[in-house]
Amino acid sequence: METIFNLQNLDVGINFNKRSLVVNASDKTKALQILRSRYFDLITWTLRLGLKVTIIKYPGCDRPFRIPASFLHKGDESFMTTNLVQTPLGIQLPDVRLSLPLLRVLMEFAENPDMSAGLVRLSDERQICVTEASAQLVPNNDVEQLVRLRRQDYWWLADLESFNQEWRQRLEPNNPQSFFEYSYRSEADSLGNWGRFTTRYRVIQDDQGILYHVCYSVGFEPIAALR
Repeated sequence: METIFNLQNLDVGINFNKRSLVVNASDKTKALQILRSRYFDLITWTLRLGLKVTIIKYPGCDRPFRIPASFLHKGDESFMTTNLVQTPLGIQLPDVRLSLPLLRVLMEFAENPDMSAGLVRLSDERQICVTEASAQLVPNNDVEQLVRLRRQDYWWLADLESFNQEWRQRLEPNNPQSFFEYSYRSEADSLGNWGRFTTRYRVIQDDQGILYHVCYSVGFEPIAALR
């Protein structure tokens, strides 16, 4: 039980029930530390114990962090199917390690449920988070499908090239006053419809040095298909 002993050294309480490994942290900072540093260990031990989910709680939390064991293949504990955490905000992020800059953005999204917004990781242009309001901006969209897309999958490439040149000149990471608005042409849904999207952007950098666009939808209009 090496991982369990390591968690005890972090001054946390550990409980079990029929389906869950429950970690009781002393405060929110400790809960986030455990979430970030023991993510894979917790999923591994949850599977080995025959449980379904790890729950990380702290005093005063309304909804704890939940890490379903199904995110790791049984019988192949070295491979993550998806690095996904169900946060207390009710927002799912695939293939992302949560850190405070990202959590602040998610809190902004959660506190504004009607906000049409998303989060794009710039290293691979992956749309890793999208609000339900953003997904509903255009009919025939599936929110789960949207978080698997990269910009080059649906943007008109000439617009993407121009956009990447402009934002690098105009946006400053982690500056809340640094915004940039851009209109681009894109496939709007899985049915082949196209539209012109106008979006406001800012850039954040997480504690690992990874850059993200925080994207706020401003407007949308249908256009004729470009291909």
